[in-house]
Amino acid sequence: MRVRGLRAVPTRLARGMHYLRQLSVGEGGSDASVRSFGSTENPHRPRNGGPLVIRFGLVLRLLPITLLSLPLLAQEPITATLDLGGAEFVSRRGSFEVVLSRPLEAKDGRIAILVANEDRTDLFVKTPRGFRYPANGLSLPSGEKEVVVYRVDETGTWNELSKLTLKVRTVAGFDKVELTPRLDVNLKGTLSGRKTPEPEPGTDRGNFQDVTGQLDVNARATRGTLAVTGAANVQGSSFRGEAIRFGTEQDSAPLVDLSRYVVGVEDGAARLQVGHVNPFGQHRHLMQGFGSRGILGNLPIGKVLEVSAGALSTTNIVGWSNITGIETSTNRLFFGQLAAELVPSAPGTFRLEGLVLDGQRDPASSFNTGQVTDSEDSQALALRLAAKTKDNRLRFDGGFTRARFTNPNDPLLSQGTSIVAVNETTRNARYAELSGDIVQGATVGKTSLTVSLALKHDRVDPLFRTVVAAPQADLEKNGVFLSAQFGSAALQAGFERSEDNLAELNSVLKTRTDSATGQLAFPFDAVFARADGTPSPWLPRLTYALQRTKVLGLSIPDDGAFGPPQVPDQLNLNHTGSLEWTIDKVRAAYRLTYADQDNRQLTRENADFIQLGNGLGLGYATTAFDVNLDGNFEVANNIERSRIERTRRLGVNANVRPLKGLSLTTNYQDSRTEDDGASSLNQSRTFEAFGTYRLEWKISTARSMAAQILLRYAYQDSHAEDKVFQLLSDTRTWLISSAVTLSLF
Repeated sequence: MRVRGLRAVPTRLARGMHYLRQLSVGEGGSDASVRSFGSTENPHRPRNGGPLVIRFGLVLRLLPITLLSLPLLAQEPITATLDLGGAEFVSRRGSFEVVLSRPLEAKDGRIAILVANEDRTDLFVKTPRGFRYPANGLSLPSGEKEVVVYRVDETGTWNELSKLTLKVRTVAGFDKVELTPRLDVNLKGTLSGRKTPEPEPGTDRGNFQDVTGQLDVNARATRGTLAVTGAANVQGSSFRGEAIRFGTEQDSAPLVDLSRYVVGVEDGAARLQVGHVNPFGQHRHLMQGFGSRGILGNLPIGKVLEVSAGALSTTNIVGWSNITGIETSTNRLFFGQLAAELVPSAPGTFRLEGLVLDGQRDPASSFNTGQVTDSEDSQALALRLAAKTKDNRLRFDGGFTRARFTNPNDPLLSQGTSIVAVNETTRNARYAELSGDIVQGATVGKTSLTVSLALKHDRVDPLFRTVVAAPQADLEKNGVFLSAQFGSAALQAGFERSEDNLAELNSVLKTRTDSATGQLAFPFDAVFARADGTPSPWLPRLTYALQRTKVLGLSIPDDGAFGPPQVPDQLNLNHTGSLEWTIDKVRAAYRLTYADQDNRQLTRENADFIQLGNGLGLGYATTAFDVNLDGNFEVANNIERSRIERTRRLGVNANVRPLKGLSLTTNYQDSRTEDDGASSLNQSRTFEAFGTYRLEWKISTARSMAAQILLRYAYQDSHAEDKVFQLLSDTRTWLISSAVTLSLF
C-alpha cells in the first residue's frame, strides 16, 4: 500500500536527511571521511582541497525537499468529537453532530461514519464543523452505542480517526432502564415416612408433592433526575393450605396471589408511590413502623419545608383486588404531614414535624392475623421535634400525640344484643429522649474512648389508642442509660422505672417495676494482643449480662378479690456470662447462667425458683468440613415444692463439602429431664441427615440459572413419664423428604 499525505512526511524527511548527510561527506563521497558526533578532528582543517562549508549547490538541492515538506508538517491529523448540544443523551430520533478538528480538504479523501457497526454515512448532512445526523431520521438503537469515524483516502483505504460513545434513550424516552426479575420454582414433598402412634384421620397428608413458586420483579427507569420505579412479588402454591390468603378465605383463597407491589415516581426528593408503602416520619405513638397498601406522596418546598400526604388501608392486605388499598371507605385512613428544617444548611440539626390523621377500620383481620375485631374510628394530631448539635455530640428527640378514639356500633359483633356503648375517649401520649456524648473520641494512650449518656421519658395515657397504633396504654416509663466504648471493649448500663394505673383508680391494681440492666464485652485476646497486633489465641473473649427486675404492688384494689397474697412483690435476678476462645481452626466456649426468682408477697415467701446452667461448646472448621459439639447441664430448684429437676442436653453437628456445590449435613440432639425423686422423666432425641447440591450456569450475558436438589432424612422420638399421675407417652416419627428448586435470575 502506498503511503500518502501525512503518512509520507516521515519518509520524505528521512530521505532528505540522508541526502544532506551524503552531501556533507564531500564531493568524493568517501564514507570513511564522515566525522561522528563528538569527534576531536578540527572542523576547519582543509580537506579535499578546500574548507568544509555548505556549498551553494547543497542549498539548491535541499530547497525542493524543504518546500515540499513544510505544508505537510503544518497539516494536523483529523480527530472527531460528538456534540449533543450539552446533553448527555440523545433521543432515538434526535440529532447530533460529529465535529472534526479541522476542515476536510480534497486530498484528505472523504469521511465515513459507522453507528453501532452500521454504515450511516449517507444519512449525515455536512456542516461547517463536520457532519450532522438529522432529527426524525432513521431511528437510533437504544443504549450506549459506538460511533466510529473513518477517513477514506483516494485508494479506498479506511483509516480510523476516532471511536466515540453515543448514549441513546430508550423507546419510552428514558436514559436508562434496569429490569431485575427472579423466578423460583420449588418441587417439595415427602417421599416416605411413618408416625407412631398413627395420627388422627385428616390431620396428616401422608406422602405428597407440592409445587410452589415466587416471582420477584424490580425495575427502575431514569431520565436525568426523574426516576420511575416498580417492584412486585407474586407467590403461588399447588396446595391451598399454603396460599397467602388461606387464613381469611380458606378454600376460596387463590393459589397464585399478589403478595406485594409498589410503583413510584421520583424527582430528586419529591416522590409519589402507589402500592405497599411505609409513611414518612417517626411518630412513635402514631405511625412509626406502620406500612400498608395505599398512595403516598412527598414534596419538598425549597430547603426548609416538606409536605407529605397519603391514603392507606388500615389493615394489611394482599391480592389482586383493591389494588390501591383505599377502595373500602370504612377501612382506610388519610394523613398529612408538614416538616420544617429550621437550619436548612445542616439538615437534621433542628427538624419539626406535624402530623394529622383520620381513619376508620372495619372489623376484619389482616390476611396473616387471627383476632376478634371491632369497628374503630380515630382522629389524631402528632408533633415531633428532633435536634442535634453540629458535631452530633448532643441529641434530642421528642413527640406529643393527641388521639380521639371510639368503637362505632358493630352489628356483626353485637348480633342483635343490646350492649353498653363504648364512650368516645380523647387521650394523650408523649415521649422525650436526650442523649449526649460525655466523652467523644478521646484517646487514652493509643485507645479511643467514647462515653454516652441518655435520659428517656415515655407516657401513654389510659385508654389511648388509634386505628393504626396501639402502644401499651396506661404506662409511664423513665430511665437513664450509660454506654462506654474503650477500644474493642464495651460497657452498657441502664435503669428504668415504670408505673401503671396513671389515673390512680381505687378499683385497679397499681404496680411499679424497676429494671436495672448491665452488659460487658471485654475481648482479652484483642486487648492483650501480640506485638504484631493480632489477637492472642489463648486469651478468651468475655461477655457478661445482668438483669435485675423488681415488681411491687403499690395498692390493694377496692371492692375486688385482691388481698395481700395477690399483690405482687417479686425480685428477679438473671446473670449470663460466657468465655470464648478461637485458636486457629478450633473454637471453644464456656457459658454460665444463673436465675433467681424471689417472691416476697405475703403467704408466698417460699414460692421461689433458682436455676443454674453450665454449657460447653467445641468446634473445628476448615474450608472442606466443620464439626461442632455442644453440651448443657441445668439444675432447677423449686423451693416451694422442694423439687429439683436436672436437664442434660447434648448436640452434635457436622457439615462436609467434598465437591463444589455439594454439602452433606448431620445433626443430632439429645435432651433428658428428670427430678431427684425420680417421679417424672422427659426425654427426646432428634436426628437428621440431608444433602444439597447446587448448580449455577449462565444462559446469557445478563441472565443466570441455578438448580438445587435436597434430600433429607429425619427421625424424632420422645418419652414422657409422670409416676405421680400415672401418665406415659411415647411418640416416634421418621420421614424422607425431597425438594428441587429452579431459579432464573
